[in-house]
Amino acid sequence: MAEKLNQPRRGVPVQPGNPAQTFMMIQCIRNILIGVLSSFFLFWGITLLLSAYSLKNPLEFIMLFFSSNFIILISGAGILYAAFRLWRNCKENIRPS
Repeated sequence: MAEKLNQPRRGVPVQPGNPAQTFMMIQCIRNILIGVLSSFFLFWGITLLLSAYSLKNPLEFIMLFFSSNFIILISGAGILYAAFRLWRNCKENIRPS
């Protein structure tokens, strides 16, 4: 009975690999995705900021101006977060401590 429990299931290949390496790969992909999405929102915020200056109504200008600056601030923080995390991961891969 114990022999049956130790055998791998049929149809599921045994994948030799380091779980820590897989986790690092998932983290790198996550950080790259955060950086790409933050870059998109950064460019979108800049576009909104530039379009705010063409508005005639002062209240609409104020609302669009501050909302676009908020989008730029949050996306800039996302880009910095992803950049520092990727830099740390690359530094650990080059020189493990």
